Amino acid sequence: MGPGFFPLDEELELEPGGLTSSLAEDLVLLGSWMPFAGTAQLAGHFRKVTVSEATVRRATEKSGEAHVEVQTAQVAVLEQELPQAPEGPAVQQLSVDGAMAPLLHREWAEVKTLAIGTIGVHFILPSYSSPSITLS
Repeated sequence: MGPGFFPLDEELELEPGGLTSSLAEDLVLLGSWMPFAGTAQLAGHFRKVTVSEATVRRATEKSGEAHVEVQTAQVAVLEQELPQAPEGPAVQQLSVDGAMAPLLHREWAEVKTLAIGTIGVHFILPSYSSPSITLS
C-alpha cells in the first residue's frame, strides 16, 4: 500500500481527489451549465456534501478535456475514412428565419425556416446582367 491509499476507495468508486463517480458526473453536468460557485452550492444542498468552486472547476475542465480528445479522435477517423465532398456551386446563400406560430390550447412554438440558394449571373441584355438565384 502506498501513501494515501484507502482500501474502500475502489469499492466506493472514488475518483482520485475523493469524488464518487456519480458526484463527479453531477458536478460536471451542472458545472458545464452554470457558474462553478453555484454548482458547489447546489451540490451542498442536494447531495449534502461540501465541494469547493475550485473542485467543480477542475472536474468540469478535466471532463471537457477528455471530451475534446474523444472528438479529435473521431475527426481523425472521419478524415481518413470519408470520401472527398463533391464540388459545389461557386457562390451560395443561406437565409434562416424564425417566427412564433400558434399551436393548440393557446400554446406557441418557434418555427424555423431555412432557404438555400445558388447565386449565378443572368444576362438580360448583352450590356446588362442581374444576379439570378435558385432557391430550394
